[in-house]
Amino acid sequence: MFPQRLDSPLAYDIAKAMMDGFNRHYQLFRTESARAKHRFETADWHGQQRAQRERIEFYDLRVKEASMRLEKEFKAHEQPMEVWQQVKLHY
Repeated sequence: MFPQRLDSPLAYDIAKAMMDGFNRHYQLFRTESARAKHRFETADWHGQQRAQRERIEFYDLRVKEASMRLEKEFKAHEQPMEVWQQVKLHY
């Protein structure tokens, strides 16, 4: 069932927490990617390989962080589908 209105402050807070997690991931990924130019110019190949491995792991780490936050702050697994439908619309 599609929600008729966005009236759940909890849904808004959950969506905001999810966006915070995405923004954290994006900022960290961009920061690390920006360092790649310097590593390339200085021929830091081992550093470049390490950074590539870390960037690949970033996504999984951020998802895990976000999941833990949603569970800790909002008891995500206990929220009804109506809340999650509104979360989706806010997100």
